[in-house]
Amino acid sequence: MTALVGSSLLFLRWVPTYGWFAGTLVAGTLAAALGIYVSQRRRYARSVAGISRGRVDADVVAVMSTSLAVFAVGSIGIYTVLFLPL
Repeated sequence: MTALVGSSLLFLRWVPTYGWFAGTLVAGTLAAALGIYVSQRRRYARSVAGISRGRVDADVVAVMSTSLAVFAVGSIGIYTVLFLPL
C-alpha cells in the first residue's frame, strides 16, 4: 500500500509534462492503495483465524486484484511515456 501511495506521488510530477492523462495514473494508484487499505482488516482477521485453526488459505482474489492493478498502472505508464507527445 505504501509503495502505491509513493508511486502516485511520483506520478504527480508527470502532470505538468503529460497533463490530465497523468492524473489517471495518480487516481489508479490511489484507488488500488485505498482498496488494499479498506480490505486489510478483513484479510488480517481471516489470517488470525486461520493460524488459530492451523490452516491458512491463500487469498487468491486479493493477489489477483493487486496484480491486475499493478499491471494496469504499469501499462498506462508505459503508454504515457512512449506514445503521448511532450
